[in-house]
Amino acid sequence: MNKIFISHNQDFLPAIAVKRLINMFGVQGILVEDEPGTESPANRSLRLLRESQGFVAICTKDVIDGGKFGPKHNVVLEIQEWQKKNKDKHIVILKEEGCELPNDPIYKPFKGLDFLSVVAQAIQEFQEWYHPKMRYR
Repeated sequence: MNKIFISHNQDFLPAIAVKRLINMFGVQGILVEDEPGTESPANRSLRLLRESQGFVAICTKDVIDGGKFGPKHNVVLEIQEWQKKNKDKHIVILKEEGCELPNDPIYKPFKGLDFLSVVAQAIQEFQEWYHPKMRYR
C-alpha cells in the first residue's frame, strides 16, 4: 500500500482529519505519533519519510519570527528533507493564509477548515500519479 507522510504542528485535529481522508482513498496516511519505534521522534520521522511515496505538510501560523508567522520548525525540516530526496515529486504543501515559508515552495493555500477540500483534490492527484488510468471522484 502506498504511504503518504503527514507533517504537522502539535494540533493533531487537522492532521487526523487529513489522515482519515487519505485513508478513504485507499492510501495509508502516516503520522509519526501513530507509528511504533524505539528511535527518537526525529529519527522515526526520517525513517517514515524515507518509507513514504507521498508527502503532505500542514503549514499553519505557529511561530512568530521577526514579526512573521510560520510553521513549526519540524514541519520546515521535514519539507526540506523530502525535497532533498524527491524534489517536488508527490508533495502537497497546505499553507494557511498569512503563514510564511523559507524559500516558498509551490503550495496550496487554505483558509480555516477549507483545507479538507484542498486535501481531497491533492489525494486525487496522488491517485493519478500512482494509477494513471484510474480517476477518483
